[in-house]
Amino acid sequence: MAEKSTSSDDAEPKYEYPSGLAVTLILTSVTLAYFLFFLDLAVLSTATPAITSEFDSLVDVGWYGGAYQLGSAAFQPLTGKIYSQFSIKWTFLVFFVLFEIGSAICGAAQSSPMFIVGRAIAGVGSAGVANGAVTTISAVLPTKKQAIFMGLNMGMGQLGLATGPIIGGAFTTNVSWRWCFYINLPLGVIVGGFLLFNTIPEPKPKSPPLEILGTAIKSLDLPGFMLFCPAVVMFLLGLQFGGNQHPWNGSVVIGLLIGGAVAFGLFLVWEYRRGDEAMLPFAMLRHRVIWSTAMTMFFSLSSVLVADFYIAIYFQAIRDDSPLMSGVHMLPITLGLVLFTMVSGALISVLGYYLPFLLAGGAISAVGYGLLSTLSPTTSVVKWIGYQILYGVASGCTTAAPYIAIQNLVSPAQISQAMAIIIFWQNIGAATSLIAANAIFSNTLRHQLQQRVAQIGRDPDVIVAAGVRSIRDVVSGSQLAAVLTAYANSIDHVMYLGLAVSLAVLVFSPGLGWKDIRKVKELQIIGSEPSDSDDPESAGTSRWSLAQLTDHLGIIFEEYVSQLPITMSAYHYNDIRRDGFVSAFGRFMTDPGRMDRIEGSQLRSMFLPKLSREGQKALRDNSDFVRAQLKHYGVQFEEREFTGQGTALMKAALQAGKCDQVPDRIMKLQRQMHAEWLSERTPEQLSSHPDWVMQKYFLSGDQPDRTKTATVVGIPFDRHSQYRSGQMIEAASKITGLHHMRAFGPETQVIFMGWDRAFVEKAADQYPVEEARRLQDEEDERENEREKLHMDYLNSRRQQAEDVTPVGTYIVDSEIIEREYPDMADDLSLDIHRTDTPGVFKVDFDFRILQGVMIICSEKFALDEYCAQANRDDESDWNDSMDEVGSEEETDDEDSVPAKKLGAKRNPTASNPMTRPKKHKVGQNQPRKYLLKLKCREMGEGMIHFQASDGTINFKDKNFASFEGVADFPGVGQGVSFFARKISDLPCPSGNDWTDYSERQYEMERVNRWR
Repeated sequence: MAEKSTSSDDAEPKYEYPSGLAVTLILTSVTLAYFLFFLDLAVLSTATPAITSEFDSLVDVGWYGGAYQLGSAAFQPLTGKIYSQFSIKWTFLVFFVLFEIGSAICGAAQSSPMFIVGRAIAGVGSAGVANGAVTTISAVLPTKKQAIFMGLNMGMGQLGLATGPIIGGAFTTNVSWRWCFYINLPLGVIVGGFLLFNTIPEPKPKSPPLEILGTAIKSLDLPGFMLFCPAVVMFLLGLQFGGNQHPWNGSVVIGLLIGGAVAFGLFLVWEYRRGDEAMLPFAMLRHRVIWSTAMTMFFSLSSVLVADFYIAIYFQAIRDDSPLMSGVHMLPITLGLVLFTMVSGALISVLGYYLPFLLAGGAISAVGYGLLSTLSPTTSVVKWIGYQILYGVASGCTTAAPYIAIQNLVSPAQISQAMAIIIFWQNIGAATSLIAANAIFSNTLRHQLQQRVAQIGRDPDVIVAAGVRSIRDVVSGSQLAAVLTAYANSIDHVMYLGLAVSLAVLVFSPGLGWKDIRKVKELQIIGSEPSDSDDPESAGTSRWSLAQLTDHLGIIFEEYVSQLPITMSAYHYNDIRRDGFVSAFGRFMTDPGRMDRIEGSQLRSMFLPKLSREGQKALRDNSDFVRAQLKHYGVQFEEREFTGQGTALMKAALQAGKCDQVPDRIMKLQRQMHAEWLSERTPEQLSSHPDWVMQKYFLSGDQPDRTKTATVVGIPFDRHSQYRSGQMIEAASKITGLHHMRAFGPETQVIFMGWDRAFVEKAADQYPVEEARRLQDEEDERENEREKLHMDYLNSRRQQAEDVTPVGTYIVDSEIIEREYPDMADDLSLDIHRTDTPGVFKVDFDFRILQGVMIICSEKFALDEYCAQANRDDESDWNDSMDEVGSEEETDDEDSVPAKKLGAKRNPTASNPMTRPKKHKVGQNQPRKYLLKLKCREMGEGMIHFQASDGTINFKDKNFASFEGVADFPGVGQGVSFFARKISDLPCPSGNDWTDYSERQYEMERVNRWR
């Protein structure tokens, strides 16, 4: 079994792979599942004619394969997120069960729609099976062995794809086409059994499933998925309906295509805003290797499926083959595909280069499709065998290469998401190509039959509805010859589509780069120097310091990363301001409100930094300057254009040719300030300046210099920074051989750079864990300080006379608030003040997401009277500052507080002693229970007021040292509990805005004040 063991001298868990029988059973199960996945794609090709004949549904033939690909493509991006959050083993099994259910429905289908539904369900399951197979191999095998078994896995997949027509033909001819799908059930029992009793190790720790489900909408990007699904469905429905059920220029088809485009546009906008938490992260899609591989697989699988489906129709319709014989006659493609998939994989492992196989495969495939487009009823056996061999060889060359490339060019932590993206585009390509091929075939066939209607003497719709296997039941003799010619011409037109997608492989495959995978180093134990020993325990035993500089208080935190050389630099916000201008990090801009001229390119860089959050803030801060510039140069604009990012306004200004002249004095000032800024910065302050970092660590002059540093350089930025971190990545991308990777921690992001890709990946993988550990240590330190404050207070109270008032300052913890709003889970606080009414206290609370007032009293009668009076007064009475309440002289006993007369209107209880509350009497060891009325305001624009329900506060001891409270908070929930500890008998002085402080400053200031 696979386990994660921890050494005595290192707290970092070491990853151990399963071995022996366990790894054999796991690999057997995922390989068999992969075989079934591809078998289900190809088995349909020879069974389709029999299915269309039984259901009289030739027009649905595109959906038999398209529904499967549609279900797979729609769910494929989501599977990457699911595998990254949930257990690999159980996620794989759930998807495989869905695949089996879909197969069972297909086998039992009584109509074409039922069959299509089963195919769609099987497609949804296959989405997780395809991604899970690759993810499982990465989890159970070290990197150096993954290529071998990945090749074996792909070989089994291609075997299923290649033998599918034969198996489908055998079942269709000798038993029933339904067994093409029933066969998945007994084989599925083997897959599930082997996996069920073995453990698949997790590459990274994962939260419990119930905890993940609580945040599923955010963590799995379900809103993005809900936008993506209708986009794909509408687009593919439009392709399917066009020319079949509805004309291409009809409202239904046009509406579906436009609706799909709009939904997909909204999906892209949503994914962009989600950033790296998106279902399809844009940061990953921007990598050339990822999108090039995705597009290559998009067209590669399209090419294979088009040939499989329509060559089978050629043999069964035109050559009158049985399903079994059509599979036998397609053996040239089968043998060429399987053989050259294995040969190309072996040669890539030996030669190291995959691109030559992709280019050769694309070129030969185009030639093969060109020859297949000449097939006719009279084509000789030698020709159609040769054409198929040529095409099979080409397909084998392009099948394994992209998978091998991505396994070696992407870090292990990114494999599941990268594979999700690639398989998604592969399935979209397959679904699109099958539906497009069906549209071409159906429309061309109808047109060809219409041209020969006089010769055939039958209605073309009757012939089309008859299906492939029943043509000879409808026509014969010369009529049959004309129909077969129409079929052959229609298939030829489909082959033109195959020719086009083969050429597309040639276009996109060079994007994978000319890489030698033999030079990719193993990501196991990494040290500063290569070790001559084969003993892992003796390799790389030294440790390197990780010094992270933060810009909050200039404090240096020293941490250690096991067996990883790394240098961390600082991130600082330093700038120079002069004459209304600012210079920092190579940027030159105006101060907010500056009324001076600046060139258009600078204007664009100031206000449109890729629509980031920083750009939005810059636009808001500089809106007065923009208005003045546009008015000065006569550019027409509307005030509403200043909302959002102001994109339309800025583009209008630039397109109008305005704001394009810069006075010489400003250019001179820009150069002077930039030089001054560079000269005054320390190395730590310059560490997030791209030019300085590259020259410091990686360049000599303008040339790469590998001798400057053997470590990984990590540059931390704010977690939401896009502009500055993007500048650093752009600078690193320009240096040949320099690897870089972005890692996100709980509070920061770090750009890791280095000459050794393995070191960079290791640093990026470890950083989130290290930062989380550091933050936890800081929180533990603060908790200890809070406990000390509380204990000091209790000790001081024991030495003083008994105090029976709850007045004072409390630190508050609420598990519900901190869980629901983790970004606002800093310390919460409240202050309790006296009021003019004896026994009634006012509580000013600041829970970050909510601020407001509680009124507490031990007697409900007095509480209701006080709140009723307050409601009759002006609303502002509820929002008095802390300076305006609790001004009475402090006493030790709440009962000794004199009742101040508020007037007949303000306080009717003051003039009627019969209505005054009873005194609160509690035994020495009894808890003190207070009722509360809550009136709070939600933070945000308008400070909207909410009236909340009653609640309770239970003080734990007679000194009011701590209490538990329960209340209903608007926007948070009902029955929200919170716990408070008293740290001062005096409320915190007013006039301080704690939100202006950092968390650490807040803590230190409060500690110093209350000491």
